[in-house]
Amino acid sequence: MLRYRQGVLVQALTRGDGRSGMDVTSAILASGCAPAMLKETPEKLEVLGEVVMSLSAFNALNKRRREEGLEGLKNPRNSAAGTLRLKDHAEIARRGLEIRIFELIVAEPMPSTHTGALAMVSSLGLPAVESRAVSGFEVLRSIEEMNRDRANGPFRTDGIVVRLDDRTEFERLGKTAKYPRGAIARKYRAVAVETRLLRVEWMYGDTGRPPLPISSRSNWAGRPCNVPVCTASSICVRWI
Repeated sequence: MLRYRQGVLVQALTRGDGRSGMDVTSAILASGCAPAMLKETPEKLEVLGEVVMSLSAFNALNKRRREEGLEGLKNPRNSAAGTLRLKDHAEIARRGLEIRIFELIVAEPMPSTHTGALAMVSSLGLPAVESRAVSGFEVLRSIEEMNRDRANGPFRTDGIVVRLDDRTEFERLGKTAKYPRGAIARKYRAVAVETRLLRVEWMYGDTGRPPLPISSRSNWAGRPCNVPVCTASSICVRWI
């Protein structure tokens, strides 16, 4: 969450446990991913966003680390989150973090639609997440298109959020103990890769001995779909 007062960024918080998060204001300012000051903003402005690391920034970071004799980082998502916890502000500034705002929480006046809210955020100088407004009949087709096009984006993505555009209807539906009823998150279709079964080990548990197949290491990085980097060497299977 980013909090602006009279156009000045006064606080940046991580999501944490949903009730309280870590203060990362200094890290956000050091990274330069969010403006320290906005012009012509409401007196109070609060937004939710995601700090991300582009594939090009991630590859550049790993290249630099290997040149320095350090081990490469595993994936952009964890690298972005870890960067916010660094104490070295100079290193944070070098890593090329970016932010994408996906929700406007506080502003006066509040736009009547989510589309309008993201447009307002963009007009104030904050980068908004990519979105599209479609009818209910076009939702499935749009998901397929975005799933197909995600390989061309600068960031690795693994899912999509579908939500009501009308903010009044969104609020009227309320929420469960954890999630709003006016939005639903779904993962993109999984990508299949081939591997080689090397051996099967048997684990010991309270209810028996489940099998643990050990495979050759399969890396999802660089696949045509650009799914998140993942290296697997063991597989979870059903009981046999």
